[in-house]
Amino acid sequence: MAAITRVLSQYLLLVGLPAIGIAAALQAGTTVRAPADISGQWHVTAISRGTVPGSCLASVGRDGPIPLRITQSGRYLSARMRGWHHRASGSIESGRITLDWPGVQEPPCVRAVRIDAQVAKEPDGQLSLSGTMRIRDCSECGVARFVAEKQPTAVVRSEVP
Repeated sequence: MAAITRVLSQYLLLVGLPAIGIAAALQAGTTVRAPADISGQWHVTAISRGTVPGSCLASVGRDGPIPLRITQSGRYLSARMRGWHHRASGSIESGRITLDWPGVQEPPCVRAVRIDAQVAKEPDGQLSLSGTMRIRDCSECGVARFVAEKQPTAVVRSEVP
C-alpha cells in the first residue's frame, strides 16, 4: 500500500503540477491581444507642414503622397520613407505608433525626426494613420500633420501544372 501511495504522489507531482501550470498559462494568454497588422506600403499625405521655411518638415508632401514602407514583428516596427536614407524604428501600442528616425542626413534635415500616429480602421476595412511629424529638439520647426492610407497588397498567384 505504501508503494502505491508513493507512486501516486510522484505521478501527481510530475504530471499534475505541470498540467496545472500549463492550464494557468493558457488561461492567462486568453487576455493577450496581438497588435494591428500595419506592415506594408503606405501613402503619406501632408495636411499641414512645419513652420520654418527650408526645414525638412516644410517640404513634406509638397510633391504629392510619399511612400512609406513599414515592416512589423509583433509590436516592434521598422520603416523607410522615400528620400530618407536611414531606417526608422518604433513600436505600436494600443493602436498608437511611434517611429523615430536617427537623422535623415540630407540638408536641410539633419536632425532626428519622430512620427506619432493613431491607427484607424475605416468602415470599408481599410487601415489609415493620422498623426504628426516633428523634428526632435527643434521647437521652432513646428509640426507637420499627415494622414496615410495603407495600399493594397498585390496577390501573387502561382499556377501548379
